[in-house]
Formats: sequence, structure tokens, C-alpha cells
Amino acid sequence: MNKYNTSNCLPSFAKMKKSFPALTENKKEFTNNKKYLYDFSLLDGKIPADIAESIFNQAMKQTGIIDCFSVCDAISGIEGKKYYVYLDFIPYKVINMNTGKTSYCIMEVSGLRISVHNLNVYGYAENIQADYIEAGHWRTNTLTYINDIEVA
Repeated sequence: MNKYNTSNCLPSFAKMKKSFPALTENKKEFTNNKKYLYDFSLLDGKIPADIAESIFNQAMKQTGIIDCFSVCDAISGIEGKKYYVYLDFIPYKVINMNTGKTSYCIMEVSGLRISVHNLNVYGYAENIQADYIEAGHWRTNTLTYINDIEVA
């Protein structure tokens, strides 16, 4: 069973606008002005755990976002409208409930697609695709193989 830490409840839109000043409904504007907080392409998907932790901590300082699922809901569920975020990488931390190991992750928001990059303790990144759904829901069947983790 999935265990999600909901201590950080869905933030208000005002708070979201403060965290993401470039939050917009305009897809064209998003596409034309896309900015990346981090670019991992040169690392070829291999990120050592200590670097992943450093990235997580640095991103947390910059964004103040803790619970990525709350962020997803806040972005996609506001008044039933689609919102796009220029800040492409949202950090979070996962705990594998089977092993007790902690992983550091980012969620990449890109147009209507979401990529979850698991920067795990073994030093490589898993790329999980999930569809962005307007009402704030996720197609959970695309995420079934991470159902043993807790978002912390």
C-alpha cells in the first residue's frame, strides 16, 4: 500500500504563485520561455548519491517545495485549468519501505508530460513517465512500480 506523507497539505494558489512566479495558463508562453533549474543531460543518467543529496538540498533551498504530490495537485487542480511551470525540477525525497533506504528525487514538469527522476542511492536515475491530467489526478498505473516508497 502506498504511504504518502501529507503533512504538507495542498498549498494555496497564492503560495504557489509566490513559489512559482512564472506559473501560467499559456502553453505557448511556457514553451517559448522554458527555463531549467538543473540540466542533468551531461551526467548521462548517472548521479552519485552524495551529489543527488546535494542537488536535493540546493533545490529545496531555492523552491521550498517539500511534498511533490501536493505541488502536482496544486498545479493541475486549480479551478480545473491547466497550469504550466517554468521551474522544471521539483525536488522530493523517497524512503523505500522495504529496505529503509532514502533516495533523493526531482520531478520534471515539461508541458503536459511529467518525468519523475529517481536519484537513488545506487547512483543512477530511473525515469518514470506519468500523464498530466487536468483535474489533478494521475494515471497511477504508470507509477505502479514505485508503490513501495514513501514520499517524505
